[in-house]
Amino acid sequence: MLVNRIRARKALSLIKNGELEILVEKIKNTIRKEQISYGENYVHSLTETELYNQRSFKFKYEPLISIIVPVYNPSLLFLEKMLESVLSQTYKHWELCLANAGNDVAVKRMLTRYSRYDERIKLLQLTYNGGISENSNAALNVAKGDFFALLDHDDTLMPNALYEIVKEINQTPGVDLIYSDEDKVKDENKVTTYFDPFFKPDWSPYFFLGFNYLCHLTAFSKSLLANVGLFQKEYDGAQDYDLFLRLSEKANIIKHIPKVLYNWRVHANSTAMDLGAKPYAIEAGRKALEAHALRSKIQATINSIDNTTIYRFRFNLVDSPKVSIIIPNYNGYEMLEKCISSIIKKTTYKNYEILIIENNSNDQNLFRYYQQISNAYSFIKVLDYGKGKEFNYSNLNNWGRKFATGDYLLLLNNDTEIISNDWLESMLEYAQRDDVGCVGARLLYDDNTIQHTGMVLGIFGGAGHSFIHSSDNYPGYFSNLTVTREFSAVTGACLMVSTKLYDKVGGLEEKLAVEYGDVDFCLKMLEMGKVNLVVPYAKLYHYESKTRGFDDSPKKQARVLSEKTFFVNRWHDYLEKDPYYNVNLSLLSNNYSLK
Repeated sequence: MLVNRIRARKALSLIKNGELEILVEKIKNTIRKEQISYGENYVHSLTETELYNQRSFKFKYEPLISIIVPVYNPSLLFLEKMLESVLSQTYKHWELCLANAGNDVAVKRMLTRYSRYDERIKLLQLTYNGGISENSNAALNVAKGDFFALLDHDDTLMPNALYEIVKEINQTPGVDLIYSDEDKVKDENKVTTYFDPFFKPDWSPYFFLGFNYLCHLTAFSKSLLANVGLFQKEYDGAQDYDLFLRLSEKANIIKHIPKVLYNWRVHANSTAMDLGAKPYAIEAGRKALEAHALRSKIQATINSIDNTTIYRFRFNLVDSPKVSIIIPNYNGYEMLEKCISSIIKKTTYKNYEILIIENNSNDQNLFRYYQQISNAYSFIKVLDYGKGKEFNYSNLNNWGRKFATGDYLLLLNNDTEIISNDWLESMLEYAQRDDVGCVGARLLYDDNTIQHTGMVLGIFGGAGHSFIHSSDNYPGYFSNLTVTREFSAVTGACLMVSTKLYDKVGGLEEKLAVEYGDVDFCLKMLEMGKVNLVVPYAKLYHYESKTRGFDDSPKKQARVLSEKTFFVNRWHDYLEKDPYYNVNLSLLSNNYSLK
C-alpha cells in the first residue's frame, strides 16, 4: 500500500498539507487483513530472494517501458491494486501513463495522490470519454517508452512482469512483440484468489485467427507501433485484437514468455467473467479479422462461433486441385466398404481419386468388392502391393504415392468414416497455404468421444493425442479445440499434405513401420519451417486398429519399443520442448492439466 512507501516523513507532509483524510484512508487499508489463495495448484509468486535479486539486477540494455492504462470510473479497490502492482515491479525503469476519462471524484483523488508520490506516474485528465481506443491513444501520445505494455485499470501485474519482458528483450535481439501467460484474480470477502491460469503455446498465427489468445500481458516496441499506427476507434471492444493483428503482420520476432505475468480481474462487468458480456465486441473482432485479411491480400470468410469472440477463419480455395486419397487395406471388407461409401456419399468436393493399397488380404468378399467399385467408379483404383510382405504403414503409403496423380495427398486409414460433408475443403483451404505442412482432422470414436484432435510431443515420453476420450462437444483448454490451430504433429489416420512437400522430405520414414511414422513426418515439416494444423471442422469417425489389431504380442511390443527408441533419438529436442504446448502443463496426462 502507498502508506507503506511514504513512511513517517510523507505522513507528516500529508498532515501538514491538510490531507489528514488521505492518511487515515491509507492506514485503514494497511490494517485491513487480506488473505491470498490460489484456486489451482500452480506456481504463482516469487520468493523474497528472487524478488531481491531481480531488483538489484542490471541488464545490458534497460529500455524504458511505458505502461498504458485507460481509466474510466473503476472500483477504488481494484484501481488501487492495479497501481500498487505497478509500483511493486522489480524492474524500475518504467512509466505509468494513465488517461482518465471518468468523472468520479474519488478516482481522480486517488490518481492524483499516486502521481504526486511517484514522478514515473503520468496522469492525463481527459475532458471527455472518447472510448477505450481514443483514451488509450491519449496515453500513448504522452508515453516516452522504448516499449509499451497494456494494462486495464482493474487488472494487476505480477512483480516480475516487466523484469521478464526486459530479460526477453536482452536475450532476443530484434524482438519487437512479446506476450506472456496469464491468470484470473477475484476479491471476495477480503480474500484474493488467483485461478484459471492460461498457459499458452509459442507464437501460433493460425490459432490467433481463431481468437485473441495473446491478450495479456503483451508488450511491443515503439518502432513497431510507429509502423502500424495507434488504436482504431471502429474496433472498440476488440481494439487489442485489431492492434495485435496489425503488430503481428509487421513484427520481426514474436516471443512468448511461459510465465503468468498478468492477472485478469473477474467481476460482473469484465470480459474475463463472460465472453458474451460485451456483445459489440463480437462484431468488432470479426471486422478486425476481415481487415487483417484485406491487408494480407487473403480472400477469406470470417464468422463468429456460437455468438462468442471465437471465430472460424475460412480461406477461399484456390482453384480445385486434385486430391489423391491413399488407403492401405488388409481384409476388413465391411470396414472398407463403410469408409469408401461415406466418401462417395458425403464428400462435396469433387476433384479426388481413391487409391486402395491392397496388402495381403485373403477375404474373398473383399476381392469381389474391389472388382465392384473398380467397375463402378473410374476414380477408384485398387493397387496390389504384393503378397507376403509384412505390414509397414510408411512403405505402403510411399508405394501408393507413386501412383497418385493429385496435387495433394490425403493419407487415410481404412477404419474411418466421413462425418462432415466439407471435410476435404476444410483441410484443403489450409494445405494450400505456403507455410503449412501437414493438415489433420478431428477423429472420433463411435461413441462420439475424441480419438484425435492434435498430438503433443513429450507426453509419456513419446507423443500422445490431446484430450483423447473427451466429449466431441468439449471446447478444450481455453477453447483450443473449437478453432483451427497449430500442433507439432497430427495423426496419419487422416493427413493431408501437398504432393510436392511429401516428395521433398522423402515421404514417410520406412524404418518406422507402424509407430511414429506420421509424427516423424510432421516433424520433418517443422524442420523445413512449415507448420502443422488440426482443422476441427473436418470430422470423421475412426474405428482405431479394427483391422490391423493391437500391439499385444511380444513381437509387436518389441517392434513398438524399437520404433519408439529410433524416434526419441532422432527428435529428442522437440520432445523436450513442444513449441505448441506449454512447459507448465503436464507430460503425464493428455488433458492439458497442470504439472
